Amino acid sequence: MDFVAQAVGIIAMAVSALSLAQKNTKTILVIQIFSNILFGTHYFLLGAYAGAALNVLSMVRSLIIRQKNHKWANPKIWFPIFVLSFAVAVYFSGDGLLGLLPFAGCIFMTIAFYIDDGTKARRFIACSSPCWMTYNALSLSIGGVIAEIINICSLISAFIRFDIKRGK
Repeated sequence: MDFVAQAVGIIAMAVSALSLAQKNTKTILVIQIFSNILFGTHYFLLGAYAGAALNVLSMVRSLIIRQKNHKWANPKIWFPIFVLSFAVAVYFSGDGLLGLLPFAGCIFMTIAFYIDDGTKARRFIACSSPCWMTYNALSLSIGGVIAEIINICSLISAFIRFDIKRGK
């Protein structure tokens, strides 16, 4: 089962890296939904239940944030709901203090996805990566560790292509 878990994680890693190389937040969100499904499955197979639960909740978050221009998807309403749902999931995951790492990562990502400016969004996404990198390493998620390395490289590339070259 460990081989299957790691294989799913590697596929999830490829999808995640693709998302962060995109120019705008809406495209990033769509691709991240697929990544969340795969990573949720990966963490579940590894027994890393905080990561599994937070990826499922992150998928729901992405679906709602994608509709943020609608009144019902207002961030003032949903942001505290996301934070509370992430906290409850971590509490009941059984991962203990280790679950605080992906919790923080999810908060940074939630903030990023409510920002329409790709430059600012990437800055919050960059804060999420160290949290998930540490969780992945401690959960023995090969795909997760590689994903964060690739995500960091993709973010650096995006910062250069979209931000530095344009003077942002």
